[in-house]
Amino acid sequence: MPSYIAENHLLCDVSAVPGLMQMGLLEVHRTPTGLRATQESVEAFKRDCVSLASIARSIGTASSRGLMRLCEGNRTKLSLVPETGRGSQRLFIQVSDQHKLMEARLN
Repeated sequence: MPSYIAENHLLCDVSAVPGLMQMGLLEVHRTPTGLRATQESVEAFKRDCVSLASIARSIGTASSRGLMRLCEGNRTKLSLVPETGRGSQRLFIQVSDQHKLMEARLN
């Protein structure tokens, strides 16, 4: 699956997809045009993880920093994924922790 398609399925910026591949969070196979994430690994990652940026968008805020502080305060494990060409990182949490994060946000 090309990175730009994986981006839509994972609800994250395309610049995070190579980092997910390098970290072994997405399985890849080689094609004549380069590495591609497997459909199965994209679907598995989507079931297991969600980006803080997509959570922030869903609750109507532009920043995931407040959510990051809530994660740290509640000891929710953050996965830091490097973004290609940006020198920054994309933050992901386990889908199973999303409910706990939203409860903490309301308190």
